[in-house]
Amino acid sequence: MSGVFPEGKVWEFFSTICSIPHPSGHEEALAERLERFAAEHDFLCRRDGAGNLLITRPAAAGFESAPKVTMQGHLDMVPCASVPGVDFLTDPIAAVRDGDRISTGGRTTLGADNGIGVSLALSALLDAEPGGALAALFTVEEETGLAGAKFADPAVLDCDALINLDSEEEGTLVVGCAGGARMKVEFGTAPEPCPAGMTGYELAVSGLKGGHSGSDIHRGRGNAIVILAEALAALPTVRVGSVKGGVVSNVIPGSASATIAVPENCAVVAAAVAKVAAKWLSALGAEGAGLKITFSPVRTPETVWSDTAQNLIIGTLLKTPYGALEFDEKWKVPAMSNNIATIASNGAVCHILLSQRAQNDRCRQQLTAELTALYETAGAEVGCGEKYPGWIPVESPLVVAAEAVYRRVFGASPEVVVMHAGLECGIFAQKRPGLQMLSFGPDMWNVHSVDEAVSVASVERTRLFLTALLNELRRVRI
Repeated sequence: MSGVFPEGKVWEFFSTICSIPHPSGHEEALAERLERFAAEHDFLCRRDGAGNLLITRPAAAGFESAPKVTMQGHLDMVPCASVPGVDFLTDPIAAVRDGDRISTGGRTTLGADNGIGVSLALSALLDAEPGGALAALFTVEEETGLAGAKFADPAVLDCDALINLDSEEEGTLVVGCAGGARMKVEFGTAPEPCPAGMTGYELAVSGLKGGHSGSDIHRGRGNAIVILAEALAALPTVRVGSVKGGVVSNVIPGSASATIAVPENCAVVAAAVAKVAAKWLSALGAEGAGLKITFSPVRTPETVWSDTAQNLIIGTLLKTPYGALEFDEKWKVPAMSNNIATIASNGAVCHILLSQRAQNDRCRQQLTAELTALYETAGAEVGCGEKYPGWIPVESPLVVAAEAVYRRVFGASPEVVVMHAGLECGIFAQKRPGLQMLSFGPDMWNVHSVDEAVSVASVERTRLFLTALLNELRRVRI
């Protein structure tokens, strides 16, 4: 095992996970390695039609009637990089350690979301005391629409309690989450030859923190696509050749760029860009201190968007509500949000991806409908095929047991919370009504960004809590 990681089963598993590429849609090699793990320990193992993996440690003698407990996490990770040349389909994750924190030193996402959750579950299969049937369910493509959970065979949820290990703040017990939707928008750009006498430049927004579009959406970190659109709107004489920005729907875009054609007097353009940068640096404060807007010569684009298309696309982006739109005072989390997640153009079409979240499914549906109307009125084609329900918080014996175990282990009470990020628990609640569920995890920071990090000490405390809770659930009726 790499000298970066501490001793212990959790870190052995996580080291293995880091060595096997596993971005969303490419989890097969990791799933095969976990199947070998199951065979090595004589655990039962099966895959459902969606590709989800269920590993089960059968009930011990005398515990056949004890509660069946399933731990749950997802196999895929978000692939973000700040350096060129990274191939998430072939390259391992190169972790580094700085004191209590493990990260990649800002090069790429770490994949602690949800590699640490998977590692905790695998460790618990080995370490929990003999009891009722104990399983670990690992889903696929969670980060790109919760596809594994959506298409999961309900039979993999044959349990009395499900413990989701995909949360990122130690000391909290998550009992509810937001539902969401992803909108795909397509604008025609009506490309035409670049006017004579114009020069090519790249207008690039970079240096923003980005982060998770659920847990970080209210932190005021700025959205690079919005800032790019505002910079372009301040440059009425330039013509857009192409744009790109963002990574995936659940990441706040930290960078975006446009190839543009500029008239001869580029000094006026540079001054306007500087003015936009100064405005956003002031508005974002410390959260946006790394913001840069650069203006660099590149090859002049052969074609540019038509004036009409350019004004429609930029104008509609600037009319789009984004960030945290409502706040839930009871649970102290955003109640509703929209993320302008990605933008990319390829010749005649500009593609934009938006994602909405809300604690209340009806409110989310209304927001999605309003955004659909905004874009369709502007002439865009809109599709909304990826939707998932929220998880409504309810009191349960599982949560009561978890609170008691936490107090016994740590001498303090955990915080019971609802999160604005989406969890697969909302889908599981529909597939298995009445299933008792709970989510928790160790301290992680800046997931879905190149600054993702996880606390070593917190992982160990979470391991202790998970093991103690599983041991308690052998004895209690839930």
